[in-house]
Amino acid sequence: MNTLNKVVRKNESIAYRIIEGEALLVSPADNLIYPLNPVATRIWELLDNKRETHQIISIVSEEFDALPATIQNDTVSFIDELASKGLVVIGNE
Repeated sequence: MNTLNKVVRKNESIAYRIIEGEALLVSPADNLIYPLNPVATRIWELLDNKRETHQIISIVSEEFDALPATIQNDTVSFIDELASKGLVVIGNE
């Protein structure tokens, strides 16, 4: 799915906490805890149902030191992975 021009939001049933700059997501669907690194945590924080993926990529590019293409690919892959696990909702889903 091309998520670059889609708004992404957190699944409201997912509990999470940010501890020392890293998020822990708890999914009631599979009773698993998903730990996120600092970059993934920042992306998670930006999933506010207002920004499209390309806007999130732009913010992450300003805040972290990596090639823009790498940030774009990694961000899209990460969001797609979150969606496949039911942790986020893309667009009007």
